[in-house]
Amino acid sequence: MMLSIKEPLGTRQAQAPLRIGGAPAELVVPGVAEPAASIETEGAQWWLKPLQQVVRVNGVLLREPVVLADGDVLQVGEAQLVFAATGPALNVTHLAGNATVAPLQQEVLPGEAVSAGAAEIHAVEAVADRSAAVVHAPRRHSRLWWIAAPLGAVLLAGLLMLFRLVTVPVDISPASASVEVPGWFNWKSGERLFLMPGSHSVHASASGYRAAEVMVDAEALAGTGTPLRIALDLGELRQLVVDLRLLGVGHLAHLDQAVDRVLVPLEQVGGLLV
Repeated sequence: MMLSIKEPLGTRQAQAPLRIGGAPAELVVPGVAEPAASIETEGAQWWLKPLQQVVRVNGVLLREPVVLADGDVLQVGEAQLVFAATGPALNVTHLAGNATVAPLQQEVLPGEAVSAGAAEIHAVEAVADRSAAVVHAPRRHSRLWWIAAPLGAVLLAGLLMLFRLVTVPVDISPASASVEVPGWFNWKSGERLFLMPGSHSVHASASGYRAAEVMVDAEALAGTGTPLRIALDLGELRQLVVDLRLLGVGHLAHLDQAVDRVLVPLEQVGGLLV
């Protein structure tokens, strides 16, 4: 494919691949001793491939081949080249002369030469926003990665813990009793306990009953298919406060002081009522 080259002394057509830099490059620019880069085509795309690590694209050192886009600014030696997709064309500006092309400033005062150089700087600034976006985009992605990685690790660890849970059926009397199993990933839902593998201490309690604690092996119990049965015992709580006056007994005279109420085990209440 043909590429239009617009140099300070005129415009010419060149065939790809096109080498840029010092002789024997097809496009010779000052400040480079040998060919520094090559412009080639692949399909409808124009590629810039480094031959030396002295070329910059939009201010970034070229280390590997890149696809050229409209407005890309190439800095090779003491020359600046702007790629135009329409044409396509390569606009070449020299900051100094070489053997075949005169310098940008001719027979001018030093102050005017500096002014010509300033024009080159403005051409670079035209694509400053684009080059800055290219440089800073990987940094934003890096920050997102450092945030997402720990969150993903925590989520994965939680899923692995859930998959390890062992389900144990439970039968507790009375049904109103509450059950507690120490541990972050242990809990009771309905008539089932969800436990991590290993031994656990199961605490059961209910109002009016003596609390109970049972040691269980989660995997062994789940393997039998037998529910964990816990029956809370009333024990010493099986007593009533009996008002002796209601029973027609009066107070107990053999105590040191007269009392009207006494704590009586439930098993003996029947004898008092006879």
